[in-house]
Amino acid sequence: MSLTQEKINRLKKLTALESDKSINIDSVLDSFDVLQKMNVDLTRDPVRSGQWVLLPRIDEVKISQTTPDELLACTSQRVVSHQISLGSIMHGE
Repeated sequence: MSLTQEKINRLKKLTALESDKSINIDSVLDSFDVLQKMNVDLTRDPVRSGQWVLLPRIDEVKISQTTPDELLACTSQRVVSHQISLGSIMHGE
């Protein structure tokens, strides 16, 4: 890879975390050298999470024997017009 001044300036912009922070370009280039020398023959290809097929679960309808009045009696929230009143949502209540 041949480096031009334009590539070095672009690299400085890409690697600087703060605009007033100076960057040591030699350390960045050394990192590239280390990466190029790595043996990647034994690495596996990246795997996506969507490669395997997920079977959908079977939805089962269960009829509750609990009445709406019993459910409303369990709440610590205020009940208005046979509904739970949430003050942050129902501003007029």
